Amino acid sequence: MKGCSMMTPTWRLLTNAANMMEAEILKGALESSGFPVNLKWESFSSIIFGNSATGPYSQVQVLVPEELLEEAQEFLTSMQEDDEER
Repeated sequence: MKGCSMMTPTWRLLTNAANMMEAEILKGALESSGFPVNLKWESFSSIIFGNSATGPYSQVQVLVPEELLEEAQEFLTSMQEDDEER
């Protein structure tokens, strides 16, 4: 795991994923590069209707420790640039 202190980290938003599948892909890529990751799933419809609907009102927050946020942002940017080159 990258330079995390032994204390409980303060989690910060790295990006929002459109759905859980996209979030899990990002999580896997980040974790394989040593970044600890938490996912926080939110759905407006689940709040109102109590279901697990997906769609334009749902998103998954991809969170990383505050102390690694800048490095994780750089990693995410390089990942996106690699995708654009393909």
